[in-house]
Amino acid sequence: MFDWLRDLIHFLISLCPRLMIIAPHEAAVLLSLGTIKKDWGSGWYIWWPIIHDVYKIDIMPQIVELGEQSFTTKDGKSIVVQSAIEFEIFDQRRAIFNVNNYSETLYTYARSALFDEISNFNWEESNIEGLLNRVKIKVARKARKWGVKVTNIWFTTVAEHRLFRIMSDAPVVNSNIISEFE
Repeated sequence: MFDWLRDLIHFLISLCPRLMIIAPHEAAVLLSLGTIKKDWGSGWYIWWPIIHDVYKIDIMPQIVELGEQSFTTKDGKSIVVQSAIEFEIFDQRRAIFNVNNYSETLYTYARSALFDEISNFNWEESNIEGLLNRVKIKVARKARKWGVKVTNIWFTTVAEHRLFRIMSDAPVVNSNIISEFE
């Protein structure tokens, strides 16, 4: 019965200015009627929800594990690598608007850069530092376009191994279970 009154009150409240607090580890971008207006650092800001949109982003340094990857090097060695990447946002505007999801995109790009470099890597030379440096330069150059500064890439594990790939539609069976065919 009084739904119209509730809707009217909600509409009037939406016209009122709002306070936004941006913490020291965050940054924000203000859009006014769909146009980028200002970059905001930490502090208190007033914005009008009817004409403004505010996008906040965490600018603290972050570390992302790139997970385990198996590779075959240029000289035919099978290796497994676990790695991590450290980065931080230096331009919130680019990080918000130049890439869909900077963290996931950086993760995927770093993994592909590792693949490119390790595929052309000769295991017998074992210049891991040079390999990491080439990967860091490649990833940092691309990430800069997204407002992201890559500060470090490192391996947590590098090991030679045998690679077995089983290609089948059959389910994987736990080796601890005794088969009914035995």
